[in-house]
Amino acid sequence: MRLRLIKTKSFSGILDKIASIKLKQVFIFALFVVPVTALITLQVTKAASVSAVLTPNSDVTAQWPVLAGTADNSCSGTHCTRVDDGTTANDTDYVGTGTSGAGAEVDEYALSTATNVKSASKLVVTVRAVSATNANGGNLDTLTVNLRVNGTLQTATTITPVFDSTGAFSDYTATFNGTWTQADVDSMQVSITHNLQGGGAKSGQDDDVRIANVYGTLT
Repeated sequence: MRLRLIKTKSFSGILDKIASIKLKQVFIFALFVVPVTALITLQVTKAASVSAVLTPNSDVTAQWPVLAGTADNSCSGTHCTRVDDGTTANDTDYVGTGTSGAGAEVDEYALSTATNVKSASKLVVTVRAVSATNANGGNLDTLTVNLRVNGTLQTATTITPVFDSTGAFSDYTATFNGTWTQADVDSMQVSITHNLQGGGAKSGQDDDVRIANVYGTLT
């Protein structure tokens, strides 16, 4: 009987040791493994989720003839430097068509990029514009806004800047959707084409359209 009691106590001690070891393992898992896993998950989520403002940083095509205000040298082109204000516009600097153009003038800007992009699906391009004149007193000139990704134009949006004799600017948006990687975002360019409207001679159609700011909101 005594021998059995000793064996029982020894077996109980072994069970206690096993339980103690398992408890330590659980403690180590909770203390180290869970936080590290959560941190990795958080970092992946941050990398996958993107929200950034992209601004013009160079001229690709520069055909709009009027350059107003002072270049602030914030980008490498003479045109983009007048429309690269981001979310805080400066309306004293702008590019314009003047009133003696033939239409179809294009200004196209390469955009700044975002970092750690795993996937992006939407770019909302904001164009701050105005028609400072209404040449024929009827149809206002329009602008074709398009996004170029890796050299390929997307589906364009047409906007019609309102006529304001004081030259007050308004914001217009064009939304582009896709499934984009870091390389796609790095390649993005915004193209804006001036379209004459109305009849008669082109010299009698050309509104003085001005653009003070262009930027894209990427998500």
